[in-house]
Amino acid sequence: MNPNYNQTITIYSKSKDEKGKDAWIRQVFQDCFFKASTGIASGGSSGTAANLYSKNVYVARIPEEAGKVQLHEGDIIVKGEVAEEITSSSPNTATELLKRYQPNAFRVTSFSDNTNFPVDGHYRAGG
Repeated sequence: MNPNYNQTITIYSKSKDEKGKDAWIRQVFQDCFFKASTGIASGGSSGTAANLYSKNVYVARIPEEAGKVQLHEGDIIVKGEVAEEITSSSPNTATELLKRYQPNAFRVTSFSDNTNFPVDGHYRAGG
């Protein structure tokens, strides 16, 4: 096991219930990798100079041994074990949960299945 895989994460996956309403499924995974860092991004241009700003960049990796992991754009990952459920009403909406756990929470914007790697196969989520 990779020694960098020493974090617990909670994944909230968005789906639909039998009535077509949003439903969030919560899963907790042990022995994962979680990293939050600050990067620089460009926000277009103003005249001839580009507007630069800082942006949080997130990466989470779940080891292949955790079993099949379904990640989708818009899912939420929180560092640590979180027992809260996401509902459609305040104070338990997805946005409110994200705000409560910042800077250790993010919406998934990219994901990949890297389980075919010869060493340390994993699922990767970025945001």
